[in-house]
Amino acid sequence: MFDDVYGWNFANGNNNTLDGNRHGTHVAGTIAAGNNGFGATGVAYNSRIMPVKVLSDSGSGSYSGVAQGIRYAVDNGADVINMSLGGGSTDSAVQSALQYASSRGVIVVMAAGNEGAAQPGYPASSATFWGLAVGAVNSSNQMASFSNRAGSNSSMMYVTAPGVQVYSTLPNGSYGFLSGTSMAAPHVAGVVALMLNANPNLTDAQVRQIITATAGNVA
Repeated sequence: MFDDVYGWNFANGNNNTLDGNRHGTHVAGTIAAGNNGFGATGVAYNSRIMPVKVLSDSGSGSYSGVAQGIRYAVDNGADVINMSLGGGSTDSAVQSALQYASSRGVIVVMAAGNEGAAQPGYPASSATFWGLAVGAVNSSNQMASFSNRAGSNSSMMYVTAPGVQVYSTLPNGSYGFLSGTSMAAPHVAGVVALMLNANPNLTDAQVRQIITATAGNVA
């Protein structure tokens, strides 16, 4: 295994992190697209992206790959991990990796899911313990019909962000609109990046508290 520290593809076991789907490119642009007056500008446009690919271009993957990806990002200096993905039941390896990230001061931001459910899907449901779950609102700050909600657990650290017809980067130098909680999560990841730039000593618990306490209400 050769790791060039520019990222790793855990779905295919190589260092090819190019996006053949467009999902990851769109998410990355919302976080870090340059402030150059062209196309779209990322929330934290001076931040750097560490591409860690845990799903194939068709969207398939494994919990083992997700857990390895989280640990790789933590061990290679990531400050924030955006997880615009979702699965089914909980997984012990992913839970352990999320706990590891939190213990190292790395904030994990997770898309809540697009099933229109009353509570976040997995792994966003882990935001009762670590990281943040993010639902989607439209341009009028109304809850998107597809977005999973916060549920009734008072420990759930859940906020919303724009996730309907979000304009961002696409492969091959193009731009376009996509919708989903996957598009909402990187807005919050960008905000967290700005927070950590201002105060690198903030812990996972502190970031969770600040983000949820200062978020506005959905219309």
